[in-house]
Amino acid sequence: MTTAQQHEPSIRPAAPEDLGDLQALARRTIDACYRGFLGDEAVDRFIGSGASDAHVESRLGQGGVSAGLLEDEGPAKLVYTRSAAAPS
Repeated sequence: MTTAQQHEPSIRPAAPEDLGDLQALARRTIDACYRGFLGDEAVDRFIGSGASDAHVESRLGQGGVSAGLLEDEGPAKLVYTRSAAAPS
């Protein structure tokens, strides 16, 4: 990809239609980052329990979640961010 083809990332408030993509992103992140210290069984159990999906849905419902769209030659990629003002 050349510099002329690159797009600036954009950030917007996450919308209800982003929920599935945000949940999938959270599951992939947990899968990739937490196995080293929690172990396979704990990570598989957590992801399989639906707790991660429920957490993302709860956060989206509370507001303060943003979706960053990084566009390249393929489809947009969604990234999950949470503003400092979001409830914890």
